[in-house]
Amino acid sequence: MNLLIFQFGTDISLFAFTQLGIAVLLRYPDKAKKIIYFTNYAVFFAAMFWLGKNSSFLIQNFFFTMVMTILLDLISFLTKVNSFHKEQFIRDLNRKLVMESIKKSEILRIAIHDLKSPVTGILSLVGLYTREPSHISPSNRIASSYVDPPEILDHIDRTSRKILESIEDVLYLASSGDTETIVNQTQKLNPELLLRSVACNLNFLFSSKNIKIEDSLSEYNIYFQANPQILYRVFDNLLSNAAKFSPENSEISLKSELISKTFEKTLIIKIEDSGPGFQPEDEKNMFREFSILSAKPTGSESSSGIGLALAKKLLDRMGIRIRLGNSETLGGAQVILEFPQSKAK
Repeated sequence: MNLLIFQFGTDISLFAFTQLGIAVLLRYPDKAKKIIYFTNYAVFFAAMFWLGKNSSFLIQNFFFTMVMTILLDLISFLTKVNSFHKEQFIRDLNRKLVMESIKKSEILRIAIHDLKSPVTGILSLVGLYTREPSHISPSNRIASSYVDPPEILDHIDRTSRKILESIEDVLYLASSGDTETIVNQTQKLNPELLLRSVACNLNFLFSSKNIKIEDSLSEYNIYFQANPQILYRVFDNLLSNAAKFSPENSEISLKSELISKTFEKTLIIKIEDSGPGFQPEDEKNMFREFSILSAKPTGSESSSGIGLALAKKLLDRMGIRIRLGNSETLGGAQVILEFPQSKAK
């Protein structure tokens, strides 16, 4: 190629282009780079003397290219060294941040476990006081010294359980390395049957606000691999949220359908409530931890902003997709869970 360039007598030779390109692209000097340098110089000298092109123009072009090659190679080398040090600094900083995050997570876990003990103790004491002695029959209650526990103990019991549930939620949310545990503890289950079981266990919650459960689950005979304790917790969380934001004398709907996509079937489960639903400004914060959305509880319930973030985190680890929207029939929030066939057994 150098021979062709010489015929035009131009000072922008392919030799110069090759040398400068190598200097810029191959940042660190190595054997391959030196071989390319020397080979190109050898071709240049051979072509120059073979063609008799030993004019001062070519000699000047040669020395100029050599100086520029060395200069650019040095600049490239220094740039690469500077980039290397910056990358090393970023890696070290990243490592420190990870270590700090792990340390804070450990402190959080310790604090949570320390909080669980006194709350569990309160529940035990309340249970001892409110539990009626087994040897007292209903006919002998009047004659015995047993008296019904004051109503305040029921409030203490309910409040303590809420605190304990919140502590458990934070503990789950703070755990970042439980993916392997969740996957290893999966078993075959039917999500619809599990959801119906959770709804039955929360009947006391629905009854307190006179909320009707409209069970339209289709009872598909499909079983999926999932962690039953984790999925139960997610269903409990979602149904509790539905009751929390629904007014008294309202309705919560449970629906399911099996849809066929291109390569697989997907079980869709929908939980719809009669609350205010989601507003456009809620969209960016729906799954953000500790974010309080526009909807407010309709009773005396509290909202910590953990529930949806926790549900998504746990479902993602099991390969189950969650989507949020508004119900067209009830006007409240709509939670859609997608169980892919790849998880079916």
